Amino acid sequence: MAIVWFLIIFTIIVVVHEFGHFIFAKMFNTKVLEFSIGFGPKLFFKKGKKTDFAIRAIPLGGYVKLAGEDELENIEDNDDPTLLFNKKPWQKLLISFAGPLFSFLLGIIVIAGSGLIYGLPQVQIENVLQNSPAEQAGLSSGDIIKKVNNDYVFDPQILNLEIREGKTITLDIIREGKSLEIELTPQKIPAEYMVQISNISGSTSINELDKINGLNQDIEVLNKMEPGDPISFSNKDKTIRGNIVNIQKMESRYIIGVNFDIYTNIIAKDYQIFEKDDQIIEIEGEAIDNGIDFVNTISRLNIPENDIMVELSENQFSIIKAFTENTINLKVLRKDKIIELQSNKENLIEIFSQPGIVKISDNRLKPSLVEIIPVSFGWAKTLMESVVQVIKQLFTGQTNTNEIAGPIGIATIIGQASKAGFESILNILALITINLGVINILPLPALDGGRIIFSLYEIIARRKVNPKIESLIHAIGFIILMGLMIFIAFNDITRFFN
Repeated sequence: MAIVWFLIIFTIIVVVHEFGHFIFAKMFNTKVLEFSIGFGPKLFFKKGKKTDFAIRAIPLGGYVKLAGEDELENIEDNDDPTLLFNKKPWQKLLISFAGPLFSFLLGIIVIAGSGLIYGLPQVQIENVLQNSPAEQAGLSSGDIIKKVNNDYVFDPQILNLEIREGKTITLDIIREGKSLEIELTPQKIPAEYMVQISNISGSTSINELDKINGLNQDIEVLNKMEPGDPISFSNKDKTIRGNIVNIQKMESRYIIGVNFDIYTNIIAKDYQIFEKDDQIIEIEGEAIDNGIDFVNTISRLNIPENDIMVELSENQFSIIKAFTENTINLKVLRKDKIIELQSNKENLIEIFSQPGIVKISDNRLKPSLVEIIPVSFGWAKTLMESVVQVIKQLFTGQTNTNEIAGPIGIATIIGQASKAGFESILNILALITINLGVINILPLPALDGGRIIFSLYEIIARRKVNPKIESLIHAIGFIILMGLMIFIAFNDITRFFN
């Protein structure tokens, strides 16, 4: 089904994007030679009166071939008004821009449709940290954050995008049905480290840190350490020793000091030992009162039984212990009765890795027909900003190209979304089509953005670009883009077999 859904979503996205180019080309009486979905050898071909239609073997995009965009057609002395080369620069610009425009419009329409059918998610505060900006500003558990700086909030990441600058923000919140406006300034916290340690000896009851490796040194020393290195943490007369397995660092950042109600501790469907609507209330004797307790507890399943995780920063230190037994005891509330269950760690990891296995918090904004347009535009705008941020991180080295998903990775994500339900498929469709729109508008050769740059040059310089030079630049750009796609696909395959 992953492949089927991938092909359906891919076809919808490509057809809509290319239809934008097609309809604007026709609007300006430009000859369209071919409308193609995919690249490479033809799988399907239909000869049209004016335009040929094709489906090709490689599902990495599509194209509309316009007469007069290829310098090999010897168009320099051709005065045919239907050739793209002979169109006014502003017309060529709009033809190029129409593809991304239609991608954005598709994303907005899908978001609107999903919102009207299912409602749109809202972000609810689960708890507020003590002495945090959120507590000082008066935020409370149960508050729903509707807007931040007048942008709708449908995901905590939207809030994080505003918080990360450290500037004062304005929150529109809903508390017990009433609307409130709260202003607060984020607080910067130091870098945090998560260190996995094996070969443990000493005391695991340390809750404050004095020394690392016997010395009063800054925790930044962890930046110089590698897997396999010996390490010790001490506090007064207590010391814990071991060898580093892995170090993860979360850079210093701004926070407001809230945890969000995203997942619940309620099972969403019948699966193995669980029944739909089972509420997990205890795991290995530890009470599970909400989704945060649930996520924190099941994360320990991935820690090998002889290892520990140490979480530390300049002002906090804690040890997260593994479950020592392979058999895990759970209690669930099932139809008003407490039921005891047992399973092994590996099986529970597999269960809780299933998409849609636990219910997400059902705080939904049910927009009216009047509200749905601005709400959908707001959500689409946020998705665009997120894509732009990732692209910036790629160019600045903050994100590795190995983390970018290609066709296989996208097919895997779509497969997981299909298991979670049709709403997830719609969300993925909106995300991918907006991604396509943003990427295509980048000012790079062979992309729509590159062609827009040439059109802008013609408007400003008031002269046409040499078609041979433009064609050569786009050809080189296309080769580079195909090379990048092959590289990303190779990474996909490597991840798949790993």
